Amino acid sequence: MPVLQPPDPQPRLPARFAGETTVAGGTARARAKDQSQALAQDADATPWLGLLPPLGAALYPLPLAVFHAHVEAARAGGILDTAIATASLSVAFLIPLLALLAVARLLRGTPVTTGQLRARRVALLAVSAPACFVVVGVFSYVAGVSDWDRWLLAVFWASMAVYVARGDRARPLAPTAAGTIPGWLPRAHGAAALAFILMFLAWHLGNHLLGLLGDELHRSVMHTLRHVYRSPWVEPVVLGLGAFLVVSGLTLAWRASRRQGDFLRALQLSAGVYLAVALPSHVNSVLYFARSFLRIESDWDFAVGAPTGLIGDPWNIRLVPYYALAVAAVITHAFCGLRMVLVAHGVSDTTGRRLVAAGTGLAVVVATAIMFGMCGLRL
Repeated sequence: MPVLQPPDPQPRLPARFAGETTVAGGTARARAKDQSQALAQDADATPWLGLLPPLGAALYPLPLAVFHAHVEAARAGGILDTAIATASLSVAFLIPLLALLAVARLLRGTPVTTGQLRARRVALLAVSAPACFVVVGVFSYVAGVSDWDRWLLAVFWASMAVYVARGDRARPLAPTAAGTIPGWLPRAHGAAALAFILMFLAWHLGNHLLGLLGDELHRSVMHTLRHVYRSPWVEPVVLGLGAFLVVSGLTLAWRASRRQGDFLRALQLSAGVYLAVALPSHVNSVLYFARSFLRIESDWDFAVGAPTGLIGDPWNIRLVPYYALAVAAVITHAFCGLRMVLVAHGVSDTTGRRLVAAGTGLAVVVATAIMFGMCGLRL
């Protein structure tokens, strides 16, 4: 009489399927292992990479001080002083550019940890070190403690370095809606940017380019343009657009910093954060510092630091990288946004990247031309 066997609680699969299950399980374990290794590598890279931008920003005023110490001797023909002044001013420009490269490297890391996210956001802020130096310098001057600006910034950036160092580099961020970007916000930001460019920015930058042709031409064109964008019905709109761009741009950058991105994303975010610091600084300098505090006209002489100029004054020299990078950032940021719009409407990514490269080149040319004019070069 046959003996009945109880059913197997875990039915056995044919050897062929069992082998595939084992392979699948091994693949899943391998992927998990690779993910853990990638996370460990990112965690190892974050301590030194994340600390470099705030520490570099803390040292940013130093090369400008070195430049001022040697510029007069360089003007007199000293070869060594010329080399030192050139190198020190180049370092001042290099510090925010290195922070940009750090942002690009940090955005590549995946999965994102708390420590890595902190490093990304602080690196983005460190790109704006030249603008921060101007902001703190103006407020220190108004408060009557103008010599404190370097020390205040050193303390601030050191605290940012500690903030990055104390971030948890081992635990991935929990999934959250904080990184979600509402579809209407980029569109509204872009529309406001286009209106701001057409109503004010294009005319403002064009006016500054005329500085290469002479002070009087710049003044006459500025006087004509101000009848328009300082009128009671235009100036509030321009200021409102600028405020919206700053708030919406920072919101977009804050959320986008949680995502992985390539170099173009890093360039767009970095330029945007720089502008989010530089634009309020510029408005404050014009509306409050010049008109209310100093009670002077915010004209060409105010912009170029007359009578000492931008190059020969220990305070004004900070305006050279600040102005140049602001012009380069606003043009580059606009082209990055244009690329996203065109790619979304069917333009190839290669064409979009070429457009950004051309726009960045244009930004460098325009920024250089404006700064040559502001520093005294005439055609």
